[in-house]
Amino acid sequence: MDNAIVKALADIVGAENVSAAKPITEAYVTRGIMEVKSNAPAIVVRPKSVEEVRAVLLLANEKRIPVVPHSGGLSGGEATPMRDGEILLDLRRMNQIIEVNPDARYMIVEPGVTSAQAWRYMQTNYPKYRAGVPDGAPPSATVMGDHLDRGFHFFSTRYGPAADAVLGLEVVLPTGEVVRTGSCALPTAKWFYKWMFGPDLTGVFLGAQGTLGVVTKMAVKIYPMPKFRDVVAFGASDWEYLVEPCLDVLKMEFVDLAQGGNHYLATCRRARYTWPPPQKPPFLPTVWMNFELGAETQEELNAIKNRIFQTLQKYQKDYGEKNIFEWKLDARNIGARLTKPNRISVPYAGHKGGGLLFITWYVPWKDSAKFGKEAEKLMEKYKFSPVVWLAAVDHGRQGLIMPIVLFDPKSNDEFDKVNALDAEMTDKFLEMGGIPYRPNADIHAPKTMKQTVGYFELLQRLKKTLDPNGIMHPGRLALLTEGC
Repeated sequence: MDNAIVKALADIVGAENVSAAKPITEAYVTRGIMEVKSNAPAIVVRPKSVEEVRAVLLLANEKRIPVVPHSGGLSGGEATPMRDGEILLDLRRMNQIIEVNPDARYMIVEPGVTSAQAWRYMQTNYPKYRAGVPDGAPPSATVMGDHLDRGFHFFSTRYGPAADAVLGLEVVLPTGEVVRTGSCALPTAKWFYKWMFGPDLTGVFLGAQGTLGVVTKMAVKIYPMPKFRDVVAFGASDWEYLVEPCLDVLKMEFVDLAQGGNHYLATCRRARYTWPPPQKPPFLPTVWMNFELGAETQEELNAIKNRIFQTLQKYQKDYGEKNIFEWKLDARNIGARLTKPNRISVPYAGHKGGGLLFITWYVPWKDSAKFGKEAEKLMEKYKFSPVVWLAAVDHGRQGLIMPIVLFDPKSNDEFDKVNALDAEMTDKFLEMGGIPYRPNADIHAPKTMKQTVGYFELLQRLKKTLDPNGIMHPGRLALLTEGC
């Protein structure tokens, strides 16, 4: 990076918040989670305010230097540069909870507000409510990052993906303009309403992976915390026996969170990296689904559980009690599930090697058994433990299926196998009607964008309009790449 550029950046944010030192820039390189490819930035810049973000973008736009916004960075390579010579805009110093409105039930956060910080703040100051923090992710995951990326939070079965909770944004465009979306676009209005009197512009930036601007403020819904909570679980001998009974429960629309998977989800959590994977112990079902429940009274909670068990009994008559059954959890497991934020996904990287890749897809819930079986078959083909997680979103209107690939990141052969698996699975899942959750740059985005009907062409036009010099995270979403 040119010394004059480094000095100009230091003049904006302070010399202590700019670094091109290799130990610092290399620390941002990640492997796994949502992507196995990542580059180190040329320089890291840590702004504190929207004014500093705007000044950095104006400088970068003038000098044609690519910029990558970064809040928590826990989606792996998605929040790091695709190319050499880029600025990484680390937004973690912008970590203020600006407002909580318990009547309109929203909170306004900056990019660096973490799940743990938001949870603790609400627990202390507004104990009846919580923000939708990502479930299973480390407490250092950010509220804004999860909502921008249409993430999965601990109320997603009841209220939908995290992006559905976004009520408004403040965005700095690469050309320096500060834009607000939703009701907060009017200076006299509160951040209470997603829609403005014209088209919804908030959605333009959700899922954009930093390609259209830098979000500096976000209003998200907060949700009431039930006073009484419990977990009920179904076990099944096969995916096909799990999906339909769960859908009947989900259609009742009283489940806060439904998630489960196959037995490898448990046996490989802390296992050393080996092939073949551990055998299923007799106390585990082949596949299962947890239902996290909440109610205002114990009587109400008991009534919900009774309805679930009635559904179970109905399907036991059809499928047999060995094929669908209650899987009784002990108090420790129930407590682990109900503790938020939790770190349930973290131990998957604890095996020898530590490579971890989530290949996550939105699918119709009714088709989730087909996707689960296909994922297992493909992972076994490439000799990876067939770990598959499944969750219900928006009362089972969608399923979120996630093959978890455990591999050795020190092996080039392992990387080649991971990419080959991901490519073949992408082709198959697209053919089956799935939608990639957080598309990586090399496989998901180009394969998917080429099949869309007018969508990618419109996205390219938006990109050229909002980012005429192409400085915002070039290469993501197949934008500004060769052949696209």
